[in-house]
Amino acid sequence: MLILSILLGCLVLYRLQALLYRKYWSRGFSVSVRYGKHQVTEGEKVCVCISVENRKWLPLPAILVSCALSEHLVRVERENSGQHSRNISELLSVLMNQRITRSIDYLCQRRGVYRISEISVQSKDLFYHEKQTEVLGCEECLTVYPACVEMDSFIPLYQNLYGQILTQRLMQEDPFFHRGVREYQPFDQMRQIDWKATAKTGELKVYVPERTAYRKVAVFLNLQSDNYFLNTPVLEESIRLAKTVCMCLNRDGLQCKIYTNGHDAETDEMVCVEHLPPDTDYMHLVNSHLARIRIRSYPAVAGDESFERDRFVRCYEPRMLREAEDHFLVVISNYQHTDFQEALENIKRRGGNLLWLVPVGNSQEYHPQESLAGEARIWNLNYESRACQEGR
Repeated sequence: MLILSILLGCLVLYRLQALLYRKYWSRGFSVSVRYGKHQVTEGEKVCVCISVENRKWLPLPAILVSCALSEHLVRVERENSGQHSRNISELLSVLMNQRITRSIDYLCQRRGVYRISEISVQSKDLFYHEKQTEVLGCEECLTVYPACVEMDSFIPLYQNLYGQILTQRLMQEDPFFHRGVREYQPFDQMRQIDWKATAKTGELKVYVPERTAYRKVAVFLNLQSDNYFLNTPVLEESIRLAKTVCMCLNRDGLQCKIYTNGHDAETDEMVCVEHLPPDTDYMHLVNSHLARIRIRSYPAVAGDESFERDRFVRCYEPRMLREAEDHFLVVISNYQHTDFQEALENIKRRGGNLLWLVPVGNSQEYHPQESLAGEARIWNLNYESRACQEGR
């Protein structure tokens, strides 16, 4: 009889706890997954923090928190162990009125915008028999900026570029500096009149504006593939190269625009940084835009609608011609087909100043036309000889 009473008591206890957990397990319970930082650079680590809080008297013996991360965020379980896992799946035991926080380091292998949109939570009762599941919404976002290229190899290239910009012969009248005054001519505009000199001499006098060299640069980033095989490492290096050029130019006080035929992963619009709002952190803006560029999972083939839409020459040749009138052009492109090189030759014939950076996987992929050899520079990902050298 005693054994029967014990068994009956255990059955009642089991049923009672199952009912309680079924009804109250999620009451007073909260879970969050967040990034330790919201902006990092590729190659750096970011901490993912999991916080679980149980604000009730009922303990939670087994809570499984799961969420999916990008394949480009790799979890390092133990340093130098070689064990990697990209998804979060943490089993926790939370007592009554307790909060538990776990921090996990992830390596950011590639630039991009990575979101956590939902968290899956599973709970077990005291006897680990019944399972309750709930999916919670989450709005956590991490932006991974592109890294810079290898600076020791880039510095000689940049010094050459900077020297060309400073010695270019693009000249413009500067309204803020004047060499002197002269007599008014019928073709002069009213705004050129120097009223102080006019009043002093009794004759109309106009300013003689100083002519100063332009110190403006337009960077054009072409993300078309040069062949039928999508060379993602070369395109990613092209983005890093664009970021490094903009960073160095901005550091040296040069105004810099950037145009690309890459599309924003969220808005699907072409990524450009043209007009800077006042009090804007320039490099933050450039990094954020470049991080959002979507690289195709397949190469666009001539004749496809997407190929024609993204074709660099079709999108940007008129703009390149306009910008070349008062900007030095830095063109970054692995794409070397005839239509592209003809567009660069057209700019050169019209007196535009440009430098063409050609990122390639190996030097055999480098084949500019002879007329552009002076403007082309190779940027070799494999660094077979020199990472950058003058066109042959």
